[in-house]
Amino acid sequence: MKLRNLIILTLAIIYSFPSISHAITAAQAIKEIQQIDPKAAIILGSGLHKNNLKLIELNTQRSYIPASVLKIPLVLSAHNILGKDFRFTTAFYKDRKNNLIIKGRGDPFLTSEEIRQIAVNLKMLGNNKFNGLVLDDSLFKDVTLHALGKSDNPYDAKFASLLVNFNTINIQKLTNQQIVSAEKQTPTLPLMDEIGASSNIKCCNKATRINLQGNDDYRRKYVVQLFYKLLSENGISFSSPATSAGSYKLAKIAKRSKPIYTHYNSRTMAQVSEQLLLYSNNLIAMGVLLQFAPDARKPVKSSLHRWQKDLNSIEGMSSAKPMTITEPSGLDRHNQVTAENIYSILKSFADYSPLLPYDARNSAFYKTGTLTGIYNLAGYIRQGKHLRPFVILTENKSNERINILNIIKRVD
Repeated sequence: MKLRNLIILTLAIIYSFPSISHAITAAQAIKEIQQIDPKAAIILGSGLHKNNLKLIELNTQRSYIPASVLKIPLVLSAHNILGKDFRFTTAFYKDRKNNLIIKGRGDPFLTSEEIRQIAVNLKMLGNNKFNGLVLDDSLFKDVTLHALGKSDNPYDAKFASLLVNFNTINIQKLTNQQIVSAEKQTPTLPLMDEIGASSNIKCCNKATRINLQGNDDYRRKYVVQLFYKLLSENGISFSSPATSAGSYKLAKIAKRSKPIYTHYNSRTMAQVSEQLLLYSNNLIAMGVLLQFAPDARKPVKSSLHRWQKDLNSIEGMSSAKPMTITEPSGLDRHNQVTAENIYSILKSFADYSPLLPYDARNSAFYKTGTLTGIYNLAGYIRQGKHLRPFVILTENKSNERINILNIIKRVD
C-alpha cells in the first residue's frame, strides 16, 4: 500500500471513533467553561426522563440573541399548531376566458418536481387545454425578513406567496457561451438566458445559483415560464401567444371562488422541518410561520401572536423570563431568549429530536445559531439510550461553542 493511502486509511480509522477523554464532574465543567467564556449561558440536563435534573446551570436567566436556534421552537409550534402531517397547498382556478389561474398559498417547496406532478393531476382531472396563465400572488403581500442577506444562497431569497425553486435559478454557461439549466429536473428557460447574459458567469462546467433578490418581475416570469414549460411537456396546451412567450398577467381570486384543483405538496411538515433545520433556510422559516394565520388581515403579526401563545403553553415557560420574538429566522437581533426558555422547549421537542442535524463525532443532535459575535448550540447529547438536552448561548468575538460542547459532554 502506498504511503499516502496508508495515511488516509489511518486518519479515517482515527476519525471514525469519538475522541476518548476522561469524565469530569459538573463543577469541573463549570470551571473550564468559565475560563473560556464566563458570560456564556449553559444548561445541561441529566436526561429526558421524569427525574431529569439540570447538571449545569450558568447565566440561565440572562437574555441572548438566539440566531437560528430560534428555528427549534418554530418547528415545535409548527407540529403543535399545524400537525406533523400538514402539507402546503397551491390552488388552481379557471376564469371565464379559460385562463388557468395559479393562487399562491405560501408553499416554499413549490419545485420543478412538484409542478410536474401538478401537470399530471390537472390532466387526469380533464384540464388539458387553456388560453393562458394568470398569477395570484396577493397573499402575504410585501412580507419581508429583517436583516435578510444579499447572497445568492437560497436561505437569503425573498419570500412571496407564489414562487418556484426557492426563488433561485441554477444555471451553467457552456463552451459556446450558451446559458442552460444546471438541474436535470428544471428545463432551460428564457429567463435563465436573460439573467445569465447580465451576470458574470464563468465557463464552463460549474453550476451557478442566482438568487432573484426579491425582483418580483423575475419571480413572476420564472413561475409562468416554468409552469408553461412543464405543463406543456405533460400534454397541457395553451393558445395564448403571450403565455408561450413567458408574459404574465395578475389577478386576485375572490374568496368564494372554487378551485378546479388544489395541490398538496408531497412533503409533510415533518419532512419540511427536517430540511428547515438542516439548511437553516430563512425562506422556509417564513413560509412555515405564515401558515399559523394565513388568512388574517395582518398575517405576520397574527402568526407571531399565535406562535408566542403556543410557546407560552409549554411546561416551564411560565416560570421563565418571557421570550421576545419578532420573526422566525433568527436574523433579527431584537429576538431575545434565555437558556431556560430554550431548555424548556427542548424538553417538549424530544420526540422530534431526530429532525435535528446529527453530529456523529460529538454524538449529538443540535441546531446551530450564528450571527456576527453570536455562536449558539442547542440540542441533545446522546449518552447510551438517553438524550441529554443542552443549551449553549454565547456572545463572544470567538466561536467557542464546540469547545464548550466538548466539555459538557464529558460530564458524568
